[in-house]
Amino acid sequence: MKALAKISVLAACVFAMRTAGAQYAVVGPALQSVSINPATQKYEVKFKPSPSDPALIDGYFILKYRNDGLNITMSDTMATLSNATAVFTDTAQACCTPQAYTVQVHTQQTAEPWNDPYRSMQQREPSVDSCKLQVALSWSPFQKLDKYDDGRFAPIPSFANHVTYHIFGYAGSHNFSMDSVQYLGTSNYDTAFVAPIVKEKLYHHFYIAAVYNNNQDTSTSNLQSVYVNLPLRPKYIGIDSVIGRPAATLVGYTIDTQTEYNRFVLEKADGSGTFFTVQEFSDKLSHTALDNALQNQQPAIYRIAAINSCGTTATSSPQISTLVPSISSNGAVNNITWNGISYQDFDAQQYKVYRTAPSEYAGLVDSTNSLFTADDLSVLPSEILGQAICYEVEATVFDTAGNIICLVRSADVCNSTEPVLYMPNAIQPSNNLTINTQTGKSRNLFEPVSAFDFTYTLTIYDRWGKEIYSGTTPWNGKINNTGEYVREGAYFYYLKALFSNGSVVEKKGNVMVVQ
Repeated sequence: MKALAKISVLAACVFAMRTAGAQYAVVGPALQSVSINPATQKYEVKFKPSPSDPALIDGYFILKYRNDGLNITMSDTMATLSNATAVFTDTAQACCTPQAYTVQVHTQQTAEPWNDPYRSMQQREPSVDSCKLQVALSWSPFQKLDKYDDGRFAPIPSFANHVTYHIFGYAGSHNFSMDSVQYLGTSNYDTAFVAPIVKEKLYHHFYIAAVYNNNQDTSTSNLQSVYVNLPLRPKYIGIDSVIGRPAATLVGYTIDTQTEYNRFVLEKADGSGTFFTVQEFSDKLSHTALDNALQNQQPAIYRIAAINSCGTTATSSPQISTLVPSISSNGAVNNITWNGISYQDFDAQQYKVYRTAPSEYAGLVDSTNSLFTADDLSVLPSEILGQAICYEVEATVFDTAGNIICLVRSADVCNSTEPVLYMPNAIQPSNNLTINTQTGKSRNLFEPVSAFDFTYTLTIYDRWGKEIYSGTTPWNGKINNTGEYVREGAYFYYLKALFSNGSVVEKKGNVMVVQ
């Protein structure tokens, strides 16, 4: 039955030319789209006029199918147009159900070529999910219809596989403005989309554009608007400082005081990356939140989140980690390293390392942009040996204008500096002493080396255990430091050193004498 209807339509496309004796086919117009103009909310039918000889054409009919295509009425007749694109605007206001249109060419003959109609989209009322802060959109599909011989119309199934939906909208005042429209996303063949809410106390306007026919033609839906009357989220939540203490961390913050939210949480993530709540508070005018957990050896990450009435996060501050320094000793030198700090799109441009104990020697050790510094304790009195030496690292994050965004300070990290003493493994006895500029010692003398003040007793033995030298000064390679130089070979020593803090270090070993 459908095939017969198609054949009859094709047959009707052949007409006699006004000049006798010749027969020509009048080509029908090309229907491009059936849209609803978002600005005017009027139906618009866009088509290309027939490319046939204008002398054969009297005009065009726009047919409008009502009640889902059961009744057909002629809506309007347009004058003969050139090959330029034509647009027909229906006087009816776009309303509640999809509407189907087609275009038909009018000649002096009884038969008139026409197109399969298009049915417009109809966007349904948006729904606001205040918990997820989003708007759910849905709409009827954009369709191309085929006419059966009994006058019924039905969508062409394959047409739906070539339609992509693009979602447009914006948040603003009650009045819609095409100049403010922004692209929000794409839905491939599906007639639903979820749009995030970006602003409260505003109207959100949406319309859908169906793209088909190799992206050359576009049809738009009606406009739908919804007023989002949710509590105002904070425009900003910022962490100003993270101050470490051995048994707690203080987090300083700033929250937009105009927000209508009154529930906030301080959240922390450890090595797993999962955030959990460590403190809940409601006073956005306060400036400090507290984490009473003990500090560990791994950096913790903090953020402050605003919680909505559904118990989910509406917005949160940028993340910032704690500073965790570590110390390793190399003799009288303490090497301090720490993790880097970043906040938003900025890294810490400055780190400062302070020695906090012993208190009489506290102060700034270094200001650097690296993650390492060394503290040479040999310049300090030897009394600090064996005492706890503590450090604190401070990071400062600046914006591009040089303003401080965030200050992070570590808890103290300490170690005890024990006396370290070294002995050379060989000497080359000589009356001409050669001094090592780094150690201040001579390779011609056998003596202990340390960064701290100390006294010592040194005893030298030959291979048979005979004492060669014993004294409190370096051995010069001679018997009792005054006789003849000893022969080349291995000699044994015993050293007992007393440091100024009372520590005693004993060493035994051998030293090679070379000529």
